[in-house]
Amino acid sequence: MKDVIFLFLVFIGISAKAQVKDTAESKYSKDWSDIGVGNASTNFFKTKPNDANFVLNYNRAIDKMCFQLGINGNILTTTPYLSTINLDIGDRLFSRYYLLSGFIGPAYMWGDKTESGNRFSTIGINATIQIIGKPLKDFGIGYEFYSNWNSIQSDVGIRIVLSISSGK
Repeated sequence: MKDVIFLFLVFIGISAKAQVKDTAESKYSKDWSDIGVGNASTNFFKTKPNDANFVLNYNRAIDKMCFQLGINGNILTTTPYLSTINLDIGDRLFSRYYLLSGFIGPAYMWGDKTESGNRFSTIGINATIQIIGKPLKDFGIGYEFYSNWNSIQSDVGIRIVLSISSGK
C-alpha cells in the first residue's frame, strides 16, 4: 500500500510541474479554493449527525485533470473527534455560472474511535462531489457531498461551501 501511495504522489508531482499550453480553456480559472461547514455522520445518518464540521480545499486544474488538496475536521468536538487530509484527482464541468466537480483519492484520517474513544490514525479513500453556483465570476456558493472510507472509522457528510477562484 505504501508503494502505491508513493507512486501516486510522484505522479501528482510530475503532473504539477508539466507545462500547460495557453488554450481557449485557459481564460477560465485554473485554481479555486473552498471553505465550508456542514454535518457529518459516522453511521451514514442512521442516527443524528455527530457534529458540525469544516473543510478547506485547494483545487487546481492541469490540462484536463483536476487535483484537490483538502483538510476537514470537527468544529464542536463531540465524540468521535475526526480529522482528515486528502489528496484527490478528478474532473470538473464548468461555465461562467456553475461549477460541478468530483474527486477521489487517498486520505489520512486520525481521531477518536466512536465505540471506545481510543485514538487512531489510518489511510483510507476520500470522495467529494461539489455543486457550486457562481453568481459572480470568481465567487460561488454551493454544496459539497463527501465520504471517507477506511478500515477503522468511516464518515459521510454534506457541507455548504463558499468558492473563490483565481480570475485572470
